[in-house]
Amino acid sequence: RRIFAQVIFNEAENAFHVIPGDMGGGFGMKGAFYAEYALTAWASKRLNKPVKWYSDRAESFVSDNHGRDNLSDGELALDKDGNFLALRVRTKANLGAFPSTVPSGAPTAALGGLIGMYKTPAAHVQVKGVYTNTTPTGAYRGAGRPEAAYVIERLVDTAARQLKMDPVELRLKNMIPTEAMPYQSPIQFKYDCGDFRRVLEGALEHSDYAC
Repeated sequence: RRIFAQVIFNEAENAFHVIPGDMGGGFGMKGAFYAEYALTAWASKRLNKPVKWYSDRAESFVSDNHGRDNLSDGELALDKDGNFLALRVRTKANLGAFPSTVPSGAPTAALGGLIGMYKTPAAHVQVKGVYTNTTPTGAYRGAGRPEAAYVIERLVDTAARQLKMDPVELRLKNMIPTEAMPYQSPIQFKYDCGDFRRVLEGALEHSDYAC
């Protein structure tokens, strides 16, 4: 309703009555504002009668926002004892053929998540948005956080293999301790609480990792 009023028609917001109804699944894809919404409202106003627009699932697959499409190169620096020293990530984010409602939101909003739950003294991240011939991308569930978690955890696993260390041992060694809270990360996020070691140890126990 706000986009209708402020961006499209330049009228008072209370002049619009929006009834979402049963939207079904697809959190993220259906949270965007598509051109057909404005065209339907415009047509209704011009004709002075209700106008119905219907998009089936086959159409939405080829036209609506997709979740994410990043190409990331990451580097994790460690000392000889396995302590994290620095993180560097370069990401090219596919924005699709034209901007969605929030085209750069997901690639940039959760950059702080790239350090995960690890104490990392320094970090540098670069994100470039790229227009392509694909459908637009937008914010789905997590809005950039799953991508960030994927990058850092893959880097930790790679580092563990190269150092010939147990990946769990490497994680536990570098986790932000509870006594360090609040912890200011080098990129964006400030952690106010968290017992990350306890969470990981609980997950290991329930998954029978030792077996």
